[in-house]
Amino acid sequence: MVRGKAGKRFEFGQKLALSVVNGYTFIERQSFESFNEGVSLIASVERYKQAHGCHPEAVQADQIYRNRENLSFCNAHGIRLSGPRLGRPGKEHSVTGHSNTRIAVNETSLKAATAWQTAGLAWT
Repeated sequence: MVRGKAGKRFEFGQKLALSVVNGYTFIERQSFESFNEGVSLIASVERYKQAHGCHPEAVQADQIYRNRENLSFCNAHGIRLSGPRLGRPGKEHSVTGHSNTRIAVNETSLKAATAWQTAGLAWT
């Protein structure tokens, strides 16, 4: 699999999508081919409901699981889905050139804000 990780252009081996419930780990999907993990959340939650009789109260997941379809599904079923909101961060997540620097939420904004600070400018 071609990956954009630091120091490694490629990764080899099996890719797994896992869920952990009460300390037990379940394999939701496994493949030696690349796949988008975000599409497996709804099926995983439905398997949880089938096994336990109700939807989970909350799901803690990587950012890749926070797509519109998964967010809508979780909202419709009263499930909290961890992570930041979709879209650009609001003004409360701005960076200023003062000593009380607030850091931008996403990496692109952080790089831009750092460049502005280096130049002695403020970005809000």
